[in-house]
Amino acid sequence: MRTIELMGDLIAEKDNEMDDKRQAYE
Repeated sequence: MRTIELMGDLIAEKDNEMDDKRQAYE
């Protein structure tokens, strides 16, 4: 299903944003 792929992309983008925020704190 396409929707599952889209959700995976959204989650991956959120994970990347979280990593960026963590690196900014360190």
